Amino acid sequence: MARDGSREVCALMDHQPRLATIDHRRAGLARRLYEHFEEIARAHGTHALKAITKPVNARSIAFHHALGFAASERVDYGGPGQPRTVLWKEISSSEGHAPAEITARLSD
Repeated sequence: MARDGSREVCALMDHQPRLATIDHRRAGLARRLYEHFEEIARAHGTHALKAITKPVNARSIAFHHALGFAASERVDYGGPGQPRTVLWKEISSSEGHAPAEITARLSD
C-alpha cells in the first residue's frame, strides 16, 4: 500500500498466496511489478511504502529486503497471538524524505 499522508494512493494486495505460477517464479516479474508500483507511488508524491506479512513468510521478507525494505516484527499486529512482520521503505519524492511522523507510523 502507498499513502500520501492519510490518503491511500495505490494498493498492491495479494489475497491469494501466489503471485505467479511456479513456472514463472524467479523470472523477475515481482521485482518489475514492485518497481512499477513504486514509480506510480512516487509520481503521486508518496513518501514511503509499507508491506505486511507473517513472520514465517521467509520468501516475502527476503524479497522485500532485496528491494530495500526495512523490517520489524510486531506482536499481535494481526490480532491477539498473531504477529506480523511490517516492512517499510522510504522512497524519493519531489519533496525529499518522508516526514518523521510518517516513518514512525510505517513501523507501527
